[in-house]
Amino acid sequence: MYGYKKKEQKINKNKNSDVKKDIEQNVDNNDDKYFRILSIDGGGVRGIIPITFLERLQNKFPKLISSVDMFAGTSVGSLIILSLALGKTPKEISEFIESDYTNFFKDPSRAIIQPKYTNTNRIPTIIKFLPEVEKSISSITKKIVVPAFEPASFTSVFFNNYANSSTLDATVLDTMISSMSFPILWNSYKGNVDGGVVANNPSLAALSLALNKSMGNIDISKVIVLSIGTGFNNWSINEKDWGALQWGYNFSNAAEPEFPLSTLISEAPVGATDLYNSSILEKNYFRLDLNLDQERIRSDDINAIPKLKLKAEVQDLLDVEEFIASRWVKL
Repeated sequence: MYGYKKKEQKINKNKNSDVKKDIEQNVDNNDDKYFRILSIDGGGVRGIIPITFLERLQNKFPKLISSVDMFAGTSVGSLIILSLALGKTPKEISEFIESDYTNFFKDPSRAIIQPKYTNTNRIPTIIKFLPEVEKSISSITKKIVVPAFEPASFTSVFFNNYANSSTLDATVLDTMISSMSFPILWNSYKGNVDGGVVANNPSLAALSLALNKSMGNIDISKVIVLSIGTGFNNWSINEKDWGALQWGYNFSNAAEPEFPLSTLISEAPVGATDLYNSSILEKNYFRLDLNLDQERIRSDDINAIPKLKLKAEVQDLLDVEEFIASRWVKL
């Protein structure tokens, strides 16, 4: 389950020495340092929110990104964290989302019997921004965790670059697109669909790999997690004997989500993950997010990017700054 397909929990015997070295190195690290995890949710165009937060925080704490030991990201979060892990700055990624990222959503299909978008524009746009995506994830120095899902075997896939991971040879591009292929909007990619169906908030998955004895083997007292969301809504669903039609689409009430059932399934676990992390890590965990109240923003609404960025620019970050200064270790 951890870091590879759930039905393939086998360690490559040829890599046992690498695994041992990986574990010994982490055990040594446990004695003198914290293990910092930066996790970013999925959310399409709402990815401008966490990267704007990071841009502001990086300005205040210049070593924030370089101090991260593990990056975790789902969907657009995978684009952000893989870009960071490969050396892009929050400012560069923010500028990309404001401009070239909109190319992902060009030429939408109106047909309901095929995905709304194709990778025709998306893949070349990513390669232009981040040429390193054609390398394998094993080339990334920092640890990474990216969720996806394989419908054919009905198993979760957690792309990561630990020595015993079956996904070690996956390219950065394949990892990213696999986690960014939400059904209806996109085709599956190399047999995988969007990581949001597994863990839209990937922080708990990242924590699991960090603690797993055959992978990170990190002492839990040394783990610090900063989890950043892509905005949340204060929804209220007042269902009254609803059937498939009403749960599938909200035709009238603007104070309720447009797609009630899919919203419920995708967003409810995000809050649960936050609760689990808070209980497990207590003061070594912080969740940063933006309240969007009852504003409906589809994941492909590129026109919403400027106003979302503005909201993130004026968000009070005092609490997270205090967390970074006191718990993330003095930077």
